[in-house]
Amino acid sequence: MAAKRKSSKKLDKKKKRKWYSIVAPKGFGNAELGESFVSTPQNMIGKRIRINPAHITKIRSSNIRLTFQVTDIKEEKGLTELIKYQILPNQITRIVRKRKSKLDTSQILESKDKVNLTIKTIIVTRSKIQKGAFSALKNQALAQIKETIEKENFNKLLDLIISYELQRSLKNSLKTITPIQTVEIKYFSKK
Repeated sequence: MAAKRKSSKKLDKKKKRKWYSIVAPKGFGNAELGESFVSTPQNMIGKRIRINPAHITKIRSSNIRLTFQVTDIKEEKGLTELIKYQILPNQITRIVRKRKSKLDTSQILESKDKVNLTIKTIIVTRSKIQKGAFSALKNQALAQIKETIEKENFNKLLDLIISYELQRSLKNSLKTITPIQTVEIKYFSKK
C-alpha cells in the first residue's frame, strides 16, 4: 500500500510540469530554439541551450555551436541572449595540417558597452614560418582584435563573428606579413 502512495506522488509532480518554448533573440528572428520541461516558466531563467547556427541562420556550418541563456520570460516563453560562439575541436584539428604554422591567441578584453569578453583565435599559415614573422603576425593580430573589440558593442561583435566579417578582415590585414590559409575565431564569450 505504501508503494502505491509514493508512485502517485511522483505522478502528481509530473502532471504539474509543462513544456515551455525557448526562443532566440530578435537578431535571430525570434526563432524557436527548443523547449524546456519545467513546472513554471520562471524555472527556465538561467537555463542554457547549445545549438548549431544552421537551425536559425543561413550559415550552414555544422562545426559551430552557439550557446544561448534564458534571461527573461514573456508570454510563457523563455527569451534568450547569445553568450557564446565556439568552433568544435574536431574542426580545428582538420584545418591544421603538416608543414604549416599554427598561431593561437587568447585575450580578455572589454567591449564598448563595458562587457568583459574572452576571445580565442587560431591563425594557420600556408607554410612554415620563422620566429620573426611569427611574432610580427601575433602582434598585429592581437592589436587588430583589441582595436575592433574596443570600438564595438557585444551584439555587433557577435554579428561580425557569425557573418565571418571579423575573420575576413583579420586575414586580409595579416596576409601582408605572410600568406595565410585561414583565420578562425574558435571561442568568443562573455566572461
